[in-house]
Amino acid sequence: FLMTLWQDGREIKTYYVGVGRKNYPIPVGLRSADKIILNPDWIPPDSEWVRESSDVEPYERIPADDPDNPLGKVKFPLGQAYLLHEAQSAADLGSLVSHGCVRVQRPVDLATFV
Repeated sequence: FLMTLWQDGREIKTYYVGVGRKNYPIPVGLRSADKIILNPDWIPPDSEWVRESSDVEPYERIPADDPDNPLGKVKFPLGQAYLLHEAQSAADLGSLVSHGCVRVQRPVDLATFV
């Protein structure tokens, strides 16, 4: 449940994270985050867990300020539809909590990622 940020071959910082539940794991490995999206809308995927939800529909645009938007104030695309985004609470950290994304607690020093 740790994510380490590396830049130019140097370890910059380590963060506690929440990751995908057992049924929704993110493959372990290196990822590149070269884009930051502030106040992101969420577009739920056409997945079984979304179709079973009574709160949202697949491909419905959920605005950044909507309480049903789990992304928080910042997201970093990691490739293959995986995201690094804000945790909903500190309880997310060190847990299997997402549907495949990596959650990190704010405040994240965004200058570190630029």
